[in-house]
Amino acid sequence: MSTYKTMVIFATDDQSHEGATLFADHCKQVGISDKIKLLVGCYEGVEEVSYIMPLEAFTEHVLNIGLVHDQESFLHVSGCNKAYAVLHYQDGREPLGLGSMCQVKEDVARTYPAWTYRPDTKAWYIAHKANPDHSKEIGPYAGS
Repeated sequence: MSTYKTMVIFATDDQSHEGATLFADHCKQVGISDKIKLLVGCYEGVEEVSYIMPLEAFTEHVLNIGLVHDQESFLHVSGCNKAYAVLHYQDGREPLGLGSMCQVKEDVARTYPAWTYRPDTKAWYIAHKANPDHSKEIGPYAGS
């Protein structure tokens, strides 16, 4: 049995302060506040507050409670060292593999139509169809 956990990156339908408070209250009530991290993301050129959490917690406590009903898709990221990113659509379309999540500098991330920023680690990520073991293929990384 694998010890790696698939994570889900998602936004909630209500991006207002009240919506964020409602979501935070729900997470606290069901005991998953420690399993979720706040992100800032961009999807199809639109910046929004988003979150990352283990798939199991997302499926059990978030997916069917009405807070993400209007979201087109959710990004599943494998827990293995390649961090494979796959969009899963709510309307039944086939999942779409995007490549691997790669850490980049902010200026590189912002050239892509979709990116993720994790404020707690100050790390920027994009999904890119390249071998993540060859990070120099897509430009300067945060560590370079």
